[in-house]
Amino acid sequence: MAYQFTYFTNLGKLTIIEEDKKIAEIIKGEVELHEVKETELIKETQQQISEYFKKQRQYFDVPLKLVGTPFQVSVWQEIIKIPYGETRSYQDIAKAIGKPNAYRAVGSATRMANKSILIPCHRVIKAGGKLGKFGDSLDLKIELLRFERDE
Repeated sequence: MAYQFTYFTNLGKLTIIEEDKKIAEIIKGEVELHEVKETELIKETQQQISEYFKKQRQYFDVPLKLVGTPFQVSVWQEIIKIPYGETRSYQDIAKAIGKPNAYRAVGSATRMANKSILIPCHRVIKAGGKLGKFGDSLDLKIELLRFERDE
């Protein structure tokens, strides 16, 4: 069974979707895909996101439903390890998962992550420090990186 609930956050409206007692997706905006129900896990996820924006939390510890290829899942698991306020390049991630030449595929995998801040893809940049893409909004990537660095 899947449930969803929408909250207003620092990123605007976020719809948090729970499936099989794990967070399956976070969608920017309000959608109607599943039964609307504010479950305990959805409330906890919202609470952790709220704490993040109050600078009271630097990592998230809610269960995630990672649905993708084994390669994509390995990329997302590695991205989750990037410490708050730090960045890694696509190439760094590729090397860390044992696929040093797959940095372009790492970029594709980051675009497929559907957990917003919980999988902090905003912390992944191009080699040489250029920012690269971030979903639909490079401005949001810049904003999140500055937020974490207290700029």
